[in-house]
Amino acid sequence: MILSDKQIRRLALEHGMIAPFVDYKEKESTQAGKITWGLSSCGYDFRLDWEFAKPRSATDDDSVVDPKKSMLMRSTQSRPFVLAPRKMILGQTMEGFIMPDDVMGIIYTRSTLARIGLFLNVTQIEPGWQGQITLEISNISDEPIGIYPGEGIGQLVFMQISERPERTYAHKQGKYQDQHGVTGPIVK
Repeated sequence: MILSDKQIRRLALEHGMIAPFVDYKEKESTQAGKITWGLSSCGYDFRLDWEFAKPRSATDDDSVVDPKKSMLMRSTQSRPFVLAPRKMILGQTMEGFIMPDDVMGIIYTRSTLARIGLFLNVTQIEPGWQGQITLEISNISDEPIGIYPGEGIGQLVFMQISERPERTYAHKQGKYQDQHGVTGPIVK
């Protein structure tokens, strides 16, 4: 079952599922002229943070980007960050999330951005996971796209699962648990 705004608000305020949490009234009064963020009818529109990382370009000695090697270069950008055509970067949410043991989430791109060729990888956020979400951001268009840190970039849709799983993400000590800062691939 997909959670409604009432259920998301309750979990955010009573159980700390989203921090900082922006409700409808604050969303409507503070975000004119911006790509909005905050509570929606059946999800939460999250913001892009200011830190980005991208895979290093392959060199003559190393002709592939290898997920088992640290290949990330970090930079903090001022707005807007321009993403070149057919390129990908990693970003992160400004918000932190604490997933209850019986709730999972799926990340989607905001349609305003998808309509110009910017896409977030659809990612599952497992029950028991917590931290800031690392986002895989791609420009599939033939033109550079400006993206705005501090504004909305995607939506997390929350789903109640029928019962608590035997092993939550926290229980299995998942490799991306408690991540803060843009996190590249981890292979254990």
